[in-house]
Amino acid sequence: MDLNDAAVLVTGGRGGLGTAICRAFHGAGSRVMAVDISPIDDARASSGIVQLHADSSTADGAVAMTEAGLAAFGRIDVLVNNAAISRVVEYRDLDALTEALWTQTLAVNLTGPFLCSKAVAKVMQAQGQGQGRIISVASTSSLRPSGSSIAYAVSKAGVIHLTRCLARALAPEILVSAVPPALWRSQGWGSGWAKPSASASSRTRHWAAASS
Repeated sequence: MDLNDAAVLVTGGRGGLGTAICRAFHGAGSRVMAVDISPIDDARASSGIVQLHADSSTADGAVAMTEAGLAAFGRIDVLVNNAAISRVVEYRDLDALTEALWTQTLAVNLTGPFLCSKAVAKVMQAQGQGQGRIISVASTSSLRPSGSSIAYAVSKAGVIHLTRCLARALAPEILVSAVPPALWRSQGWGSGWAKPSASASSRTRHWAAASS
């Protein structure tokens, strides 16, 4: 796929990994919109990247994102489902993993990608040409019991299978894929985490560049 002039939407686009993804696509010549629930900070916003305030974990937010992308670019070629939350809860401490935290984690990390994919799929299918791309950010914890919490690992495992199901549902017009990066040190990285290895950090930086 030629990314030059492609219209790209990135959820969680103002976080650490999201910003890197946006910049990578922009560097490849794409028109990029960073979608995030966090307030827009003009001082930190990357030049040339459109900023949108929207909650991608809700149906209204997914629709607002899609409409804003069409208004800004006239089409949507790529969606990157990157928005996610992570709270450190030891696996053995089941009482600390509250129902509220479980529900919130799955809403942002799994329901959000489904709703956003559903919203943009109609647009991509109408555009035709088989050029639509949906990329979801999973995690190495989706492949084994690891990561910040059981809720996080389960949500990311769900992203993997959601990707498989959407790939079947949307083929051949839309190519659906997922990428499981290792630990990414960003604003959300804190003392509850072990320090990432050099190899893990290198793999994640490589993915951010390769996604473009």
